[in-house]
Amino acid sequence: MASRIDRRIREARDIILSNQAYLEMALHGLNHMYWDEQGHFSPAEFYQRHGSDYSMLPPDIARQHIETYFQILHDNALTYPVKAFIPPCFFYVYCKENHHLSYILQEYGISYVSTPFGSMKTDGCEKPVTAGVENGII
Repeated sequence: MASRIDRRIREARDIILSNQAYLEMALHGLNHMYWDEQGHFSPAEFYQRHGSDYSMLPPDIARQHIETYFQILHDNALTYPVKAFIPPCFFYVYCKENHHLSYILQEYGISYVSTPFGSMKTDGCEKPVTAGVENGII
């Protein structure tokens, strides 16, 4: 059976595989954007903006997106650890609660979130002054 993957994608994958000792993969998202069941569009995959606040994607859908991301990596033999997360559109909410994204990300081995600290929102907790640690993630 012929591969349905475009030749250029295979070539890019092969370049990454042959140079993986020099690369560090980061989770950015599956498709950067999100459409809810009513067809409403949000430019950021894991958090939707509501005025000046963000609300998280439902946890089960966030897990589906992350699982699919890692499955795509696995299917292409990109199996080295992914330790960092860069939020799409830099929409991120700092919260130590277990129903927030950091709790889900740590389940997948993510140790670091890279986002502009000044624009990071909080949910019911005091924002750290210099750096945040939540659910084992820096």
